[in-house]
Amino acid sequence: MNSGMSQIMEHWLANPDFSNQLKDDLEGTISSLGLELKAEELAMLRGIDWQINDTELQARLNMDHGNNPTWGC
Repeated sequence: MNSGMSQIMEHWLANPDFSNQLKDDLEGTISSLGLELKAEELAMLRGIDWQINDTELQARLNMDHGNNPTWGC
């Protein structure tokens, strides 16, 4: 799994503060890692309801990746 989303998930699991970095500066954090995301992947991340906890966010990433996610629900 070498996709940008896979790499984001790897960072998320390895770095407890990573989700806060994404919440604070999504595009800057992605850029600083040198990741290139597909337009739909970036749109999916922009659509995340950042008020939910990390466990729920991770579950949604795992469940919805590539399946027209509904992050705000």
